[in-house]
Amino acid sequence: MLTEDRLREVLGRVPGATQVIVGRRGGKLVAIVVSPEYADIPDVDRQSQAWGLVLDNFSDAEAAQVSFVYTNTPEEKAQAEVEAAAEREAG
Repeated sequence: MLTEDRLREVLGRVPGATQVIVGRRGGKLVAIVVSPEYADIPDVDRQSQAWGLVLDNFSDAEAAQVSFVYTNTPEEKAQAEVEAAAEREAG
């Protein structure tokens, strides 16, 4: 079984990664990779980079345990946190 720590270690290899957060949602792993270098990289390339690491370092069965990898700049992560807080308050 793929652990949160193993996924965090592999995704920490993303160039410029300053933060990697990994948790479980519905039994699957979800990760957030934060890198200021993402500012000039299109989303599709960010995802290719992150998923390339997942697919190159884990078996197919382990990779299937990863539901999603968010690839954010620090500013995008901050904005997502503001939006999530607003939703909680409104909910």
